[in-house]
Amino acid sequence: TQSTWGPLNPARYSRFAMLARASRVVRLTSGLLVRQAAPSLSVFIARRSFTTGTHHSDFDPVVKADAESDIQQRIKNHINANKVVLFMKGTAHQPMCGFSARVVAVLNEHGVKFTAYNVLDSPALREGIKVFSNWPTIPQLYINQQFIGGCDIVMEMHRSGSMRKQLEELGAEFIN
Repeated sequence: TQSTWGPLNPARYSRFAMLARASRVVRLTSGLLVRQAAPSLSVFIARRSFTTGTHHSDFDPVVKADAESDIQQRIKNHINANKVVLFMKGTAHQPMCGFSARVVAVLNEHGVKFTAYNVLDSPALREGIKVFSNWPTIPQLYINQQFIGGCDIVMEMHRSGSMRKQLEELGAEFIN
């Protein structure tokens, strides 16, 4: 018994990956993809690639060549323009994760004037800040262009009492 999965044009397919066991074989026959009766045949993968005659440049991926360097420059500009910068999930008024909320609470408790950037608004910013700081998590706090750390570091500095001292030494502006 054979079952047909559908008509295919073999000229439009450049590569077939076939997974079979013992006598169970997947094969291309006269333009049809045919599977021999095989109760436990698990996977068939075909990658479609157009021949040069049917390819059109409209379907090429559009990637800005300098997109990564552009986001890195934007991040650098944000950090240079503000004394205290927090890259976080959500906004200072409505944090979207507990870690971001904790850092905002610490900064508010110390009365620090800070600028927050919501990484959820931009996937490029979300990934770019991780590359910029070489730090895998968000939130990320910068004081006077110096990377301080994420939630765990900020919370430890707050508990130990060194946060206020660090803020003052690095020239943070206070609301009060």
